[in-house]
Amino acid sequence: MLPAFNNRRLNLLRQSGTSSLEFALVAVPFVFMLVGGMDLGRYFITRHSLHTLVDETARSAVVNCFNQKACPYGTAVPTPSNLWSKVPFLQQSLAGASLTVSQTFDTTTGIRTITATANYPFAFALPAWTGLYSTGITETTNLKY
Repeated sequence: MLPAFNNRRLNLLRQSGTSSLEFALVAVPFVFMLVGGMDLGRYFITRHSLHTLVDETARSAVVNCFNQKACPYGTAVPTPSNLWSKVPFLQQSLAGASLTVSQTFDTTTGIRTITATANYPFAFALPAWTGLYSTGITETTNLKY
């Protein structure tokens, strides 16, 4: 055999486990970054869905309570399941999920304020972020007219 061919063959044999070692070193951080990215995506879609729910609730209260001095929750939001169906990512039946609407009327200025507040339980999957948002995510919207 030629000496150049033998040298190339020996070099290939000496590097046989390097790709496995590189994969082992890169795989763990990659998996943590992948799970962390999915976890943050789940957080942001929950936050956005909750914001949409609160906005739709406030709009419904404005439509259903227009020119009324007092507007209880059942009048302001006649069908809460309709509002929850507009955000399919959230579950109304989840323990800790709440939606409230209140109205105040300022007699001196004639301004009505409708406040819609929603709370939704949320927990991160990664143990590094377990202390964040342990009471859930809260979103509030005020509409004045």
